[in-house]
Amino acid sequence: FALVPRKGLEILGQMESRDLRVQALRRMAQGNGSLPREETRRLLDQAADEAARMEGTKEKLQLLKEVASDMVPIDKERAQATYLKAYQIAEKEFQARPVF
Repeated sequence: FALVPRKGLEILGQMESRDLRVQALRRMAQGNGSLPREETRRLLDQAADEAARMEGTKEKLQLLKEVASDMVPIDKERAQATYLKAYQIAEKEFQARPVF
């Protein structure tokens, strides 16, 4: 995927597993350093969107954390926004399941 992002995106649409789609998008974004920054941002934004749609909270938070970590060297503001999204999901989940 890293060498030919367009082909990777084509294949990505055929993947059923959201987890695999997130991992594939992250790998394409990491590439070999030859992608323009904006393309890398776009791929990581797409990975964050896919991660946020995961079913399990634990899995969702883990993937968002990984994507945010990938974003740090590219765009610190987007990385912070992704970490914030993960925090808000965790907070919402905690409030929905109070512990007595």
